Amino acid sequence: MQLADGIDDSTWMHHLQRGDYSHWFREIINDDDLAQIVAKVEQDKHTSARESRRKVKEAIESRYTHVQVLCPQVEFDSGPRK
Repeated sequence: MQLADGIDDSTWMHHLQRGDYSHWFREIINDDDLAQIVAKVEQDKHTSARESRRKVKEAIESRYTHVQVLCPQVEFDSGPRK
């Protein structure tokens, strides 16, 4: 989600229209459910960069916030790996 905030709208829309986000969730993150949700956002050709970014963030939060609640010992670190 932090990466999405750092991408300009033109680049965001380019990848959204290519289906790159759902592909990434499906192939790299291995989350088919999230990929399906994001694919619906990608298919909506009338959604703005701001709105689509919001929908993708909401999908991520709804899928992964419960993990942190159920497994509080799990730390989600978005920093560089050592």
